[in-house]
Amino acid sequence: MAVISRKEPGRRSVGRRLGWLGLVAVLVANLLTVALGGAPASAAGIACPDVQWTLVGGRPPNWRGHVYTLYTVTPTFNVSDARTVINGLDTPASATFTSQQSRTYSLSVTAGFSASFFGFLTANVSATIVQSRTTSIGVSATATVPAHGRVDGQYGIEAYNITYTAHQYRFIGSNLPPPGKKSCIDEGIQSGTTNAPTYVEGWRLTAG
Repeated sequence: MAVISRKEPGRRSVGRRLGWLGLVAVLVANLLTVALGGAPASAAGIACPDVQWTLVGGRPPNWRGHVYTLYTVTPTFNVSDARTVINGLDTPASATFTSQQSRTYSLSVTAGFSASFFGFLTANVSATIVQSRTTSIGVSATATVPAHGRVDGQYGIEAYNITYTAHQYRFIGSNLPPPGKKSCIDEGIQSGTTNAPTYVEGWRLTAG
């Protein structure tokens, strides 16, 4: 004799409601993850470096920090004005060089980490590096030009051509993490080049 069981309408409705509630919970969790800028930092498991952190916004707050590595540092001279004196006489002659053009040189880096990068350069390359320098007008220098010779003059500032990488980290939270805490997100490495001006300014005179 066959036995026919009948499903109770009440139980089927309850099961259907539970299924919908579970789907809604998943959707809400995904929306919150997107709104808050990704998964919680504690889930990343990357050790936080000992760096200067910069607030970039968000709720909860998002912070970014960079670890810099120098690859090449080459001294150079940024020229803002140049003059040449040629002496066609049979005797030496005196020449005066005066700067008449001005130019501004600035430390150019990727937006978002200029402040911390400047501090890194002054500590690891030269304390004379500045974020910006405008050369002066009216500065003079005198030289003796030999008979049938020439003297070339260049006015400007000492600087450094630098290649580097910046390893970027992100942290999410109201209080900054202690170095080494595994709560940061690794956002990859950026490479770049820059000309770093200094405050050392003047003429460079050479015999031609």
